[in-house]
Amino acid sequence: MKNIFICLFALLFLSNCTDDKDELIIGAPNNEGASSKPSLENGIEKRIFDVINLDYPGLEEVKRHYQAEEYYEAVNELLNYYRLRDDVINPNISLISTTATASEQNIAEQALDYKFYIRNFQEKKGDTEAENVYYSFKDNSGKINWEFIPKGITDKEFQYQLHRHQWMVPQAKTYRITQDESYVKSWIAVYSDWMNKYPCPEGITPEDYYQWIGLQVAERVTSQIELMTYYMYSPNFTPSWLSIFLNQFANEVENIRKNYYTDSNILVTQAYAVTLAGILLPEFKNANEWLSEGVAKLNEQVAAQFNKDGVHYEFDPSYHIGAISDFYNIYEIAQLNNKADKFPANYLETLRKPAEFVMDITYPDYTMENFNDTRSSRLPKSVLIKNFKRYAKMFPDHEGLKWMATEGKEGKAPTYLTKKYDASGYYILRNNWDTKPQNVTMFILKNNDNPLGRWHCQPDNGTFSLFHNGRNFFPDSGVYGYEGEPKREDYRQTKWHNTMTIFANNIEKTKGKFLKMETQGNTDVLVTENEAYSALTHRRSVFYVNKEFFVLVDEGYGTENGKKYNLNFNLCPGTDNQVVLDLTENGAHTAFEDGNNIILRTFTAKTITDATTSFNGQTSNEFHESVARKGYTVTLRKSAQEAARFITVIYPVSDASKATLSAEFTDEGFNPNGASIKVTVNDKEYNLSYTL
Repeated sequence: MKNIFICLFALLFLSNCTDDKDELIIGAPNNEGASSKPSLENGIEKRIFDVINLDYPGLEEVKRHYQAEEYYEAVNELLNYYRLRDDVINPNISLISTTATASEQNIAEQALDYKFYIRNFQEKKGDTEAENVYYSFKDNSGKINWEFIPKGITDKEFQYQLHRHQWMVPQAKTYRITQDESYVKSWIAVYSDWMNKYPCPEGITPEDYYQWIGLQVAERVTSQIELMTYYMYSPNFTPSWLSIFLNQFANEVENIRKNYYTDSNILVTQAYAVTLAGILLPEFKNANEWLSEGVAKLNEQVAAQFNKDGVHYEFDPSYHIGAISDFYNIYEIAQLNNKADKFPANYLETLRKPAEFVMDITYPDYTMENFNDTRSSRLPKSVLIKNFKRYAKMFPDHEGLKWMATEGKEGKAPTYLTKKYDASGYYILRNNWDTKPQNVTMFILKNNDNPLGRWHCQPDNGTFSLFHNGRNFFPDSGVYGYEGEPKREDYRQTKWHNTMTIFANNIEKTKGKFLKMETQGNTDVLVTENEAYSALTHRRSVFYVNKEFFVLVDEGYGTENGKKYNLNFNLCPGTDNQVVLDLTENGAHTAFEDGNNIILRTFTAKTITDATTSFNGQTSNEFHESVARKGYTVTLRKSAQEAARFITVIYPVSDASKATLSAEFTDEGFNPNGASIKVTVNDKEYNLSYTL
């Protein structure tokens, strides 16, 4: 869909094209109309002529008035040019079929009273997002207090998000639908106040000037292109305002260029914003520089930000999906505007493996695990399917992506049931690709190879998650927030994950290592390890037996001596009757009334020297929200010459009281080349082993 084009309202009003540009303006004009044209001193920002390329095709009248020092007339012609421009395409916007959700309209309405929507923060959460109440930034004099911080909010993310102006696009979309000029006037007043309060700094922005660094500026630039489009035909979008707005826009793009991050997802968003400006606003003098520079950084980062197995180097599924989106969105916009030749021929193909990774770690009910700093609430089914549809469009030859995009109606399900991403450390075992979640079991082990210590990657190597018949029995703890209370460190702590620790101390290293993945008859075998501490390595072996139950073999070996070596398990939320810790039996079970349950028991190579103990944990899939859950620890002590060895059987059942489990090692002690065990489930014996 084109941004703005001639006869924009023809389909709405069933009228012919008009040569009278004033007829394209809707609503009641303010005092600055055609009959009252202010002089330069009455509002035109003259610097606009320094940033716009007056020799750009279509700006001949603008240049003529400028040369005659008729500055108001020049900017008025520029405004008319933008209103009639039809050769620049933004697929993210449709002026004829604009929609605004009830939530967006709620955001727009509250912004009129300086109650600003800030992502992840609200004064009162309603039953639906359309009923949320947002914080008021109005002071006692009725003015905006941009420095306001609500009592109890200690996370600086609140301040960062505020200066990304996230309520402005919902307000613009609501205006487009309602034609209520109060939304335009509010935007102009609020944005003017913000610009006066936070003028664009000269030179390099200091790190503590957070209004003008990182995502704050990049998000503003991206949204301002949409704002300009939605509001363009308002009589309140005057030549004076256009000159101020475009001058500010140029300042913001140039500010990004002075303050690029060296890497990370933030650099991608910065490069995306600069490239977008170069493509969609080619009338600026620096537009070609913006385009060339932005594309160069995107080309560099699309290769650098994904490991060789296709996983984003932050190891966080949410940032992974966001990175694919940025890289592809800008390419699609470039294609539509005949700029795709700026990208290398293999640019799009670089995103194939990243798209496949999303397919492989998406649960059968189209949910995402909270691994690392992922908040799965931001990736509901609708969002994931939308992304899969884009992936299928990117790679029309990929039957699996088409299968995921259509919930199995088209394409073909993948044929593999095991998958390793060993360069990054994600491993998947499953029983099938059925479209019905109640028929699918899916196990994901996370053992990230993160030697550079990426900030969004948590110290939890060896942890796992298990989805069975529509329930996630071991959800990851996620991330509550980035700063403030409760502390991010609480959710990152290794103990709140399903892995091994010394005492309750966090593991010191996340250099996950892949050792083996194979299928032995009816059993899938996965072996990984991590040098968790300077003198202790944790090896975890997983046996998926008959596509029926799981056996974990955990071995902690090294020169550590005499301390408590803890194996930690964190279960799903539930009442005391639904999730039961069986501490005397070194395990737990669930008793949900729907009959979808598990029982797990841990067995050791020697007598438990410390009693199995319980602890309280949390799991968070939404910013600043969490749910309590139970966890327990099985403890061994070891000498420097031996290893702490555990066997845990996880058996899906309808009724845990009817299951009997036992297990023992059948080898002579830890062997770096393999392990052998015997497991008995309901009186049936299974001899399991692997060799390296």
